[in-house]
Amino acid sequence: MGIRYKKTQILCIFFMGISFLAEGSKAVTNESLYVACKSWADKNFNPDRATVSDIECIAYVVGILDTSDYLCDLGKVTNDIALKAQATHNAKLQVNAIIQSYVNDMSANPEAWKYTAGPRVLNVAKDLTPCVSTN
Repeated sequence: MGIRYKKTQILCIFFMGISFLAEGSKAVTNESLYVACKSWADKNFNPDRATVSDIECIAYVVGILDTSDYLCDLGKVTNDIALKAQATHNAKLQVNAIIQSYVNDMSANPEAWKYTAGPRVLNVAKDLTPCVSTN
């Protein structure tokens, strides 16, 4: 298991490094994600009425949740308390609830619109689906 864990660490660091080097990449702001996600929430999460903007919201949030759920699993395997504290458990099962909570949070906190959306989405998700461990 030690070699497998090391390979996972190396791959994570590699892909994080590549993402930082991507030319022209920009972080999604809370404002732009809020606009996309509010549209989706206003449609009561009806897939028959989904637009490209709605799909962008869903894809962004699911990407954050997928990574966070993985980090929870990794934290459980390694018994890393700090890692588990920054992760979610099965959050992808509650995507629309997390999107609605994010929209509510951003409606109440427009001063946060200028910041990167990822950390705020993660904080909302952690409140709803914290990484709970039996370790």
